[in-house]
Amino acid sequence: MNFTRTLLAITISSVLFACGGSDDGGSTPADPSVQSVSVTGKVIDGYIQGAIVYLDLNMNSQLDEGEPTATSDDTGSYSIEVLESLLAQAKLAPIRAYLGEGAVDLDTGEEFKDSPVILSSPPIMDLAVGISPPPMAVTPFTTDLTNRIEETLEEAQAGKADVTQLSVVVDAAKQELASEYGIEDTDVLMGDFLDDANVPTEVVTKLKDVAVKRVDEMQNDYQRQKEADEEAKDGETVKTGSSRESFVEWHTGELLHLLTEWKEVITENEDGSKTIVESGTRYFCDSNYVVKVDGSNNPIAYEVYEVTKYYDGDGGFNSLAKFNIDKNGDGDARFYGQSYRIGSVSEDKLTKRFVEYFDEGNPSDDESSYPSFGRTYDGIDLVAAVKNGDMSAVDMVQKKETSQQFSDNGDIVELYQLWNMTVLLSNQSKRPYQTMQKDAQQL
Repeated sequence: MNFTRTLLAITISSVLFACGGSDDGGSTPADPSVQSVSVTGKVIDGYIQGAIVYLDLNMNSQLDEGEPTATSDDTGSYSIEVLESLLAQAKLAPIRAYLGEGAVDLDTGEEFKDSPVILSSPPIMDLAVGISPPPMAVTPFTTDLTNRIEETLEEAQAGKADVTQLSVVVDAAKQELASEYGIEDTDVLMGDFLDDANVPTEVVTKLKDVAVKRVDEMQNDYQRQKEADEEAKDGETVKTGSSRESFVEWHTGELLHLLTEWKEVITENEDGSKTIVESGTRYFCDSNYVVKVDGSNNPIAYEVYEVTKYYDGDGGFNSLAKFNIDKNGDGDARFYGQSYRIGSVSEDKLTKRFVEYFDEGNPSDDESSYPSFGRTYDGIDLVAAVKNGDMSAVDMVQKKETSQQFSDNGDIVELYQLWNMTVLLSNQSKRPYQTMQKDAQQL
């Protein structure tokens, strides 16, 4: 799962005055002798006038006093002056654009007073006085990118990851999104995709339509976040969001398009460890990501899941995932399962190596024509079973490694290695990995 996710409520008026926000799309240092650098770009769904754009120095998705800010003008453009004294923070600060009261889509006339949203763009990691950075578009697509890198960005701000590691994650996420949206040029996807002088007309038309729909989804995320904030307990950070994905379903071979709505509850512990509970629902969509509905106009869910992750602060982690999947989309989800991972994360955060234990049913539980592997979902306490060495109800054990590496041409490649697997059938017999090649390809 992927992967702001945070869309928190924002208070603007008093802070704008303190920060020197202006209606002409920029802000200037009080002392002309003070060194600064301009961060410029456009806010785009259509071009957005009246968006509050700011560098989120502390990554709380709120405009705080002292954070550089500006207001987008009647072309959607903004210009933020960043003082030299803030450069160290600014290099790791995402750019946020709050579309609320006073913001208007210049293409459609849509106003955002009653349905606000926050768009984001990744930080400019090489920001420096005397060097003009390239314009930074803030769009639904750059928001998706920022969502996917958020965990690594938080680690970078905490000193647990460096700029090189963050750059690798950013490049990988760009490529993932370009593939998912069917756009070859990542610069177009992450830039001014409405610039018909430099972007092919068919690409402009495609991305403009997708952007409108994605903003609608993000406006829904904003409302869900407000509700989650009200329910959050002391010591918890709650994040919500949505994401799109497409893939070939492992067991049915069908190309799926899914919209995932998720929620994370994060607890930072005094000993440096962290617990994350992520829950969500993934909905069936058509190829344009319009959610499919049943005869009663209710959305059809592909999967409902919950994952509890624990990081010990020293590179070790474990996670327990529980899921219920409707593989044939008939509204009756009967494929149940759970998995427990124990492993480690490399120091550069690019590689995970772990053992995964499964208690799950068969795809044929959902439809008889789907594969059956002779498994039974028992709903056991999987964590306790693994700790006690009780494999009697465990259906499968896999040893895995996932990593990100550079290819020869400089692209980021996601590598997945299944380097050992044991399948337990009918809770009695075991077959080693060497005899499981066919099954491994089906998983």
